[in-house]
This record gives sequence, structure tokens and C-alpha cells, in this order.
Amino acid sequence: MDRVLIRKIVLGVLLAALVAVIAMRYAEPILDGDLFWHFAYAKQMLEHHTLVPDPTLYSWTPVNGRTIYCAWLSELTLFGLWNVFGMAGLFVLRYLVITAIAGLFWSTIRRARFTTCPATLLVILTLVVTAYTGSLQKPELFSLLFFHIALWCYFRAKFAARDGEDPRMWFYAVPLLMLIWANMHGAHILLAPLLVATAVGEILSHRFSPGALFSHRQLTHLLSAWALCAFAVCLTPYGIAYPLQNLSQFGPWAKAQPSAAWNTAHLPIYAMGATNLLSLPQIFALLALAVIVLFLVAVWQRGRGFIDWALGLSLIGYLPLSVQIIRASYLWPALTCYAIVYLACLARGEHDSVERPSLLPSWLWRHGQIFAVIAFAAIALRVGYDAYAQPDIGSWLGFGVSYHNPVPEAEFLAQANLGTRFYNTFDSGGYLLWRLYPQYRVMVDSRSFPYLDWFQDQYSFAYGTNFREFLARYPADLAIIDLNKEGCWRSFVRAEDWHLLFYGPTAAIFALGTAHTGHRIGKSAVLQHLRNARTAFTVFDFSVIIGDYEMAWNILAQLETTLAWQADTTLLKRARNYRAGHAALARGDYDEAESLFDSVLSSGIVADRDVLILTLLHSRRKLLSQGNSTAAQTVSAGLARLALPHVPVR
Repeated sequence: MDRVLIRKIVLGVLLAALVAVIAMRYAEPILDGDLFWHFAYAKQMLEHHTLVPDPTLYSWTPVNGRTIYCAWLSELTLFGLWNVFGMAGLFVLRYLVITAIAGLFWSTIRRARFTTCPATLLVILTLVVTAYTGSLQKPELFSLLFFHIALWCYFRAKFAARDGEDPRMWFYAVPLLMLIWANMHGAHILLAPLLVATAVGEILSHRFSPGALFSHRQLTHLLSAWALCAFAVCLTPYGIAYPLQNLSQFGPWAKAQPSAAWNTAHLPIYAMGATNLLSLPQIFALLALAVIVLFLVAVWQRGRGFIDWALGLSLIGYLPLSVQIIRASYLWPALTCYAIVYLACLARGEHDSVERPSLLPSWLWRHGQIFAVIAFAAIALRVGYDAYAQPDIGSWLGFGVSYHNPVPEAEFLAQANLGTRFYNTFDSGGYLLWRLYPQYRVMVDSRSFPYLDWFQDQYSFAYGTNFREFLARYPADLAIIDLNKEGCWRSFVRAEDWHLLFYGPTAAIFALGTAHTGHRIGKSAVLQHLRNARTAFTVFDFSVIIGDYEMAWNILAQLETTLAWQADTTLLKRARNYRAGHAALARGDYDEAESLFDSVLSSGIVADRDVLILTLLHSRRKLLSQGNSTAAQTVSAGLARLALPHVPVR
């Protein structure tokens, strides 16, 4: 078969696979509850005809409005999309941003004349996969897009200067971009390292590197455009106070905020526990290797005195930021992917073909392309598998609102009309704020900044370390507690003056007082058809602790059938052993029951009833070993009374 035809077929298959990967990777429900308090801000701005929302309206606890949060343009945009198109508009927006990122990068590849190279599709795949951390539907999504546009403008300017064209329009596009960005999200400050590094680097290149791209006049325009960016960030409803706040909070002298303690977005990439092919540290290492090799080849091709200082300083500047903060982890890979294309272009001699730089032997180039195809296939398959079989907790392959947000629980409160304020934990506060205000006011939400004055109090409460002290200091009559905050909800379960009213896949609702004593516990219908195995295990444990065994066995049945392809085998074995232990207890096989309860209670599920059962099982065995059969029979009678009447056997 003709070699050109084979290449076209391979490129076509890879392109189709790239589209499929994007479709699957970003087919997710709304994960982050921040979207909903942004909706509330947008609604407040429209109703009160202001661009400066009041952050203190939604909470009954102490709040302050000192911190400037400027995202009015993105909040109105997201709210407008939701009003017109519903949630579908937000899912389409995410796909459009990812497509725009890929399209901008593809235009750079075309400018570099690498469109027929399979390795370029591997780089695009890497780009869209690493963009995930900045792609959730909230104002941060626009920061992801604008950072890529800024990179695109800068590299377009470099290509224009290389080809003898005027790069000024690309320079001055950046401050215009910054003007919009500053009014859409605070992460516009993440462009500052690029502006500083490229300004210093281009000056160094102009001074020390032979054949610098930009002429003296062009360099002057670059520095002028970058200076205008500093002016652009002042053109918000908050004026110069906004950039001054950013300087105080995000400079190297800034103190860490207490809210960073619970926010996984502030964790480093190597603390996320990923061990598969797509772990970020591995991707970073491979990208670093590629860019170093291309840097060396470009220097060899252009002469030993040639160094692109701007590119080098930018890559060095963004690396620690992206490694230390998972939320910023997309920055360095994006810059590196653009750098790879640009350096590959520099490594190609003036008379080289589009196919291969002259410095690379044909066999190395050919095997490199084969490696690129294999790597592409491996990454694409892994991404597709993870999207289908290993979704994040609370998520699934599809759309809707994830279990991170207490949708059925909020509906129960809206219908019950039980009061005006409740205890809650920060993760689900954004959705509760949006759905229940002004009927109820939240205790806290994931905004964090209005609550920093007493953040340690609510952080301790969320993890169950100062339960009674907190309730005395901040009294309320209701509580809606996320099931993943076990320390907190266990305190409510054990408190005699609090009673469980309702629970769903995300949270449990408790009420204070005796009015609801003996009241039948409500359960969300969503629990009958869960879509995430890790959420199912969390609900299973909660059901066991509160003694709702009917629901526990129902959840376990789902884990064994519809969710089996997602279920962690160790957790599934533990849950099955727990059920088998109760089945053995019910049929009077106490030796087996003791063995099973021993293994289960040492690995996670610890209900007060089960602790009592295991204590009696140990006592029975000890009495039998001592020859005291009469006392052992008395203990056995007690165990028989504790046995559950109906335990399904599988």
C-alpha cells in the first residue's frame, strides 16, 4: 500500500480517537458546587443592578465581605447560558472550550508545518488531557481558555517575527485579553509569570543570543503591551484595590490561607495518589524530557550561542507552580506543548523537508513516529477506560448533577420547610445556598473567603472534633451533613437530642428535639439506582451505622450487579463479608460469624451494634474454651436476639 495513503489512514484513525477521547473524558456531571454560588451571585447582581455582589446575604454564621472576588462577567455568562439552555448549555460550553484549546494549538502546528506528523496528535492529546483540572464548569473554565489564548498569541508573534511579519497585533491582543480576563476570574494573575519571564527572557535573548527573533523596535512593543496588562487588571468594578489585593495574597510574601487545608485543589500533583499511566508526575517527566531534547537539538542547529531565554525562563517559572498546586497543573503542560512545536520548528533546518529535521537519522524519525502512535493508543485507551470504569467519586460517564451536590436532600428541606438555618459542611454548601436561599441560610459554603475569621471552628466541626462546643457557640435546629464527613455525622447519630430525618447519596439530614422521635426515616429514591460505586460504598457504610440494613443490602446488591465494573474488589469483599457475618449469626453459626466480624470490623465498618456482637462472640468462645457451657449458652441466647431477621444470601 502507498506510504502516503497509510499515513493518511493512521492520521485519520488517530484523529477519530482524539475526538472520542475528548467526548468521553469530558462527559461528566456537574462536579463542583462552586457553580451554584456563582449562579446566586449572578442572580443577585441582576436583581440589585450591581456588579458588586454582597457575599454576606446567604449565611447565618459570622461572615465578612473584605475579600474582593471579581468574576461578574463569567458569572453572568454562566447564569445566562443556564437560563437559556439549561444544564446542557454548560456541558456544551465545556466541550467548546476544550475544542477551542485544541483548535488554537492545531493552528500553531499548521504554522510550524507539522500537520502530517503523528507525534503532533500525541501532543494535542496530552494538551487536552492535562487541561482537565481547569475545565470544571465555573469561572475557572474561562481562565483555562484565556491562558491558552495568551500562549497562542505569544507564539504567533514568535512565528510572525521568524517569518519576517509584523508581530505587534499579537502583542497588543494580550492586554485586551487581560481586560476581559480580569473581570471573569481571579486566575488572571497566573499569566504574570509568563509576562515577567518573557519580558526578561526576550531582553536577555536580544542582548546575548545571536539571531534573536524580535528586533529592538518589536521588543519595545512587547514590553509596552505587557505593561498595559498591569493597567488592564485595574479596569474592574473594584479599581486598583483588586490588583493590590492579589499582590498581597499571591505574592511570595503571602501567608497561606486556612481554607487551603481542606481544598484538594491546593495539593501538589504527586500527592493525588495516581499510579496509572496518566499520573501527572509521569506526564510532566515525559514532557520535560521532550522539551530538553528539543532545546539541545535547536541549540545545535542554530549555533551554540543561540538560547531562547524567554522560553527557558517561562518553562522554569511555571514548573514549580504547576507541580505544587493541582489546580494550576494545566499551565506548565500547555506551555510545554507549545514550546515543543516551536523548538521542533527551530530544530528543523532551513532546507529540511516537512517530514524530518536533517539532524535526525531517518530510522530514528521513523521509530519515533511509531512510538508516538503506540503512546497515543495507550493514553487514549487509558483515558477511555478511566472515564467508563473509574470515574471520580460522585461522578459517572454522562451528564447531570453529581453526587457532590445534595440535590434530593435539598429538595427534602425545601418541601419540609423546617426552619431558617442549618448546620452543613463546606463541600455541599454552594448547592444548598443556590437551591434554598432565602428559605434557609447556610452555615458555610465552599467560597471559604467570607468565613476565614472562624474557619478553624467549622473545619474542626466538619471532622467531628469539637461537636458540642460548636453547637453551643452556633445554635441551629437542623443539620445536613455530607456522608463523607464521617466524624461529623457520627456525632449527630450518637447525640440523643438529634434525630435522623432523611438521607440520600450525598448527605444526611438531622433535626434537634423530640418532635421527630420515632419518625420514619426518609430515603431518596436515587439510592435505588446509584451510578457511582465509591458513592455506593459510602452510603452502604452509613446505612449499616444507622441500622438501615434493608438499604444496606440493596446497595450491596447494586455493587454486585450494575456497579460491579466500578467496584473496588477489596471494599466489595469487605461488604460481602459483613453481610455473610450477619447471615452466619442468623443461622447460629457463631464460629464463622466471629471470624467474619473480626475481619470486617478491623477494616472499616464499625457500628455500635456490631461492636457489641463481636464482644459477645469473643466472650462465647472464651467461655467455651474454659468449659463454661452454661454461660456460653446464655451469651448465645443474647446473640440470637441480636441476629437480623432477614439477611439475603448470595
